[in-house]
This record gives sequence, C-alpha cells and structure tokens, in this order.
Amino acid sequence: MTIPADSKPKKNNKGGIIIALLAIVVIIQSIKIYLDYTDKVEIREQKANVEGELATTMQRLSEIKDELDQKIVEIQKLGGDITELQKAKVEVETQLKRNTVRSAKEIKQLKDKVEGYEELLVVKDNEIEKLKSVNKELFVENKSLKTTQNKLGD
Repeated sequence: MTIPADSKPKKNNKGGIIIALLAIVVIIQSIKIYLDYTDKVEIREQKANVEGELATTMQRLSEIKDELDQKIVEIQKLGGDITELQKAKVEVETQLKRNTVRSAKEIKQLKDKVEGYEELLVVKDNEIEKLKSVNKELFVENKSLKTTQNKLGD
C-alpha cells in the first residue's frame, strides 16, 4: 500500500502551523509577563513615594502640634484668645491618630491642611507680637501712672 503524496505535506504543514502558533503564544505570554513585571515595579515605586510623603507629612503634623501647644501657652499668658488654636490642635491630634494607610489623594488633602496650619501659626505669631507690644505699652503706662500717683500722694 502506498501513501499518497498529498497526505505527507499536510502532516508536515499541520505540524509547522502548530509550532508557529505555540511560538506566537509563547511570545505573547513573554510580553505579558514583562509588562506585568514593569507595572508591579512602577506600583512599588509609587507606593514607596506615597509612604515617604506620608511619613514626611505626619512628621510635620507632629511638629505643628508641638508648635500649637507652645502658641497656646504663650497666648494664654498674654491674655489672648486661644479657641482657634485649640480647634486646630484637636484636628491635628485626630489626624495623627488616624490609620497610617492613606491614598495619594488623602495625603494631598493632608498636605493642604498642614499648609493651612502653618499659615495659622504665622498669623498667631503676628498676634503674639502685637500682644507683647500692647503688654509693654501697658507696663510703661502702668509704671508712669504709679509714679504719678506716688508724686500726688507725696
């Protein structure tokens, strides 16, 4: 029995097609694996950046809390209004107690709040300077009045 000439090329042709398809699948999978790997590396870098920003922001928030404590004590001594500072301090403490896992958007909002607190501290520094100035003026006036009173008493 003889094998027709037509059947041999078909088998070789089918084998070549299968090998070519497998090669294409392997190439596509290799490209997918590479792209997935680069995406993971990029995500890790972004996560590291976000964590770094969060750590920096939380550190600054802690520093602001300490500054607020100092300003509250100083303004209290000078007889100024500390309600605004106390509200800001409560907000800062709340932010510090929150879970440290935050998204990039939340970190941006937190940074904006930190900037707001920094502006508040600058305003309160100016208020402290004004209170100190008024305090000095009152001290001088008080001293002058006491001197005048002593002269009148004599």
